[in-house]
Amino acid sequence: MHRKLLFLHLSENDAREIAAYIADDNPTAAQRFRAAFGETTELLLRMPHIGSLRVSGKLALEDIRVVPVKDFERYFIFYRPIDEDIEIVRVLHGARDYASPF
Repeated sequence: MHRKLLFLHLSENDAREIAAYIADDNPTAAQRFRAAFGETTELLLRMPHIGSLRVSGKLALEDIRVVPVKDFERYFIFYRPIDEDIEIVRVLHGARDYASPF
């Protein structure tokens, strides 16, 4: 069976906003971010359990895994493997309190 990426609306907005923020200072870096984001999500399709689980008391985070965006290690993809697919839940900067947006 072929895995699919399923992007929640918030995660799509997160990735767009991050790329736009980076582009304000460096359009080339924003292009690299987009490419690295794509490479990282493709890696998740091949290795869905590569990310680490987050320990938190929040029920919404109990099955969420996290992996840094390749070459942009301050940005993290929060995702969950569901059935044969990968659900991208959020994309956040590491300086944020990751539990509060969930």
